Amino acid sequence: MIFSLSQDLGGNGVTCPGCEHLLTVPSSADKVSELVVSKEKYVSHVTKGSMGEVVKYQRTLAEGERHEWADESEVQRESNEKSLKYVSLITLFSLLLIGGLAYLLMSGSGSRSEEEMIAGKGKQGGDSSDLRLNGSVGNDFYVYDPKNEAQVEQLEDFLTGLLASKTVDDMLPYVRPVENIREKMVKFYKGQAISQSAFRSLSSTMKTASSPGFLSFVCQTQDYSNSTGVLEYGEDEVLLDWESYVAYCDMTWDELAAKKPTTAVRVRVTAKRAYYYNNEFADEHMWQAVSLINPNEEDPIYGYVEKGSATDQLLFNFGNSDNRRVILDIYFPSDAKKGDQVFIEGIVQDGWVITEEN
Repeated sequence: MIFSLSQDLGGNGVTCPGCEHLLTVPSSADKVSELVVSKEKYVSHVTKGSMGEVVKYQRTLAEGERHEWADESEVQRESNEKSLKYVSLITLFSLLLIGGLAYLLMSGSGSRSEEEMIAGKGKQGGDSSDLRLNGSVGNDFYVYDPKNEAQVEQLEDFLTGLLASKTVDDMLPYVRPVENIREKMVKFYKGQAISQSAFRSLSSTMKTASSPGFLSFVCQTQDYSNSTGVLEYGEDEVLLDWESYVAYCDMTWDELAAKKPTTAVRVRVTAKRAYYYNNEFADEHMWQAVSLINPNEEDPIYGYVEKGSATDQLLFNFGNSDNRRVILDIYFPSDAKKGDQVFIEGIVQDGWVITEEN
């Protein structure tokens, strides 16, 4: 090892930082020649370094002596091995925990996917061969299998007859027999005559999420328009929910504006949050405005609920929905100034279909 010392240390002893032995430092009076570096060793060192070879110069260790860096490496290696073992154990435990939770969720859930229901797999399992003509699986519910030719033919025959109806009385056998249905139909069609395009093809079907006994459909008519509706799919017959099919309301918007009824009127609408405040409902801090849209009407009317009320929360699904099909009961204030601003008394149904249970 080469190191330098101050000249005033000449004649004294110093400890070598490499071998830690005591060395005597010659003075100028000792006439010791200057230390030179061998040219051969210098060239060799530079050549090795340029080739990327690491050159180490260290003293010879005494018997039983170890470098400190060697001890540190061994300690670090042992620490790394322990850390790797802990990580492996934690990873294994996590995988077992996730696998167990997944198994419990899969095996513990008694629900079936909507795709399975439509494909003909009911609560008891099985394939479409277990289905009756109308898709009945035991006494639980009815499903429609688009791969079941008999069911497809039955549904196409039903829609052909429904859309071939020319009068209210022609259509009645295809419609759910709810209260006053004939009177409602005559009022809606403004008489007996019905004008509609004939059936062309069945486009799609889907089981309704909330009512296993109902089936929604989309079909194309001869004028290439789409007809959409909901069917009550029973063991012995198929029937159209006509009120949801035409978005029936107890009064048209013109009738509401003219009569301004102060008792509840039932309407089928798409409810959307609005920002129209006027007349009896000018206080926007008190009221939440709701745009009530019906496909049979050109313009919406505006309903109002008290902000933060149960009806307000239910109507907008606690803030998560802002465009929902609902059946509402509405009425006018006793001193109503306009024919398009109403109170919302309550929500009758989420969606446009009222099932027997309701």
